[in-house]
Amino acid sequence: MKHVKIRQNPVSAAAGGRREKGEARRAAILDAALEEFSGKGFTMARMEDIARRARVSKGSLYLYFPNKKALFEGVIEAAFAPFFARKQAILQDASLDPREKLLRMYEPLISGGPRSALRRCVCLTFSEGLHNPELMGGFYERFLAPNTARLREEFLPVARTVNVRDALDRFPLLLMAPLLFGVLRADIFANLESQDLMGLFRAHLDILFPARTPDPVPAPNPASDPPGQPDQA
Repeated sequence: MKHVKIRQNPVSAAAGGRREKGEARRAAILDAALEEFSGKGFTMARMEDIARRARVSKGSLYLYFPNKKALFEGVIEAAFAPFFARKQAILQDASLDPREKLLRMYEPLISGGPRSALRRCVCLTFSEGLHNPELMGGFYERFLAPNTARLREEFLPVARTVNVRDALDRFPLLLMAPLLFGVLRADIFANLESQDLMGLFRAHLDILFPARTPDPVPAPNPASDPPGQPDQA
């Protein structure tokens, strides 16, 4: 039997090559923009400097992102979209208990280190959100608001105590607030101290989702002498 060699359509091959080149150029622009925004802040970062760092013309840069705000939003989306997609996949895994789900969901935030795009974008959302809150509207609507609702839906029913359940119902941010603070502190003071972020998060989850009900503290015996008082002869 004669084997027939299938030749690739040169038009589709050329289109695929252009697409790959375009994706690589877009990724280079986003990497360069993250460096500029992280180093200078949104206000001081300039599109021409980003284009120069990405080794593209300024005109090419504007073909991908029409203005600096769109570019900033692109940087944030590139870092957070895979992170939140991964979280949704973990939430749907019925084989994991609540504590393990949370550990796996936020593990990339811990293991990536302060120079990872995700960690740097976490810091950017806080710093630029304070100075330029108009930049955060799209991020809030696409990621934060639906994520908060999903966390409440997933973890509120499994809280073991009424106090924890009520607190999570009112403030679902409690699930990850200590970790976010730990990340910011670790990255700001990286040269001065080290932080065990995974240990911090595990300790926090032990409080929210204890393995068992803590043993009650024994009540003092009213017949015994008050502490520090000598026996009366």
